Amino acid sequence: MLLEYLEQKVMLFVHTSLRHLVSDKCNAEIKNTFHFRGLSRNLTKLIASCDICQRTIHMNRLYDIAERHHLRQGPGEQYAVDLYGN
Repeated sequence: MLLEYLEQKVMLFVHTSLRHLVSDKCNAEIKNTFHFRGLSRNLTKLIASCDICQRTIHMNRLYDIAERHHLRQGPGEQYAVDLYGN
């Protein structure tokens, strides 16, 4: 019971101190110092229950984006503006 509590505290500390990184990077950081039984599974559960991560991390989704090519078909079809000039 106490051991599980301490493991939870370490996982939460590492996850928040690494600015809510994904489980693979947190797992590697914890493994440098500690050995927990079932670390990957428990860390994945912790990150899945993290409110900040659930609101900010986006799923790997393919978005349907219409491709627009900027190739000119004839003279005068494409213009450019220099925004950094004096």
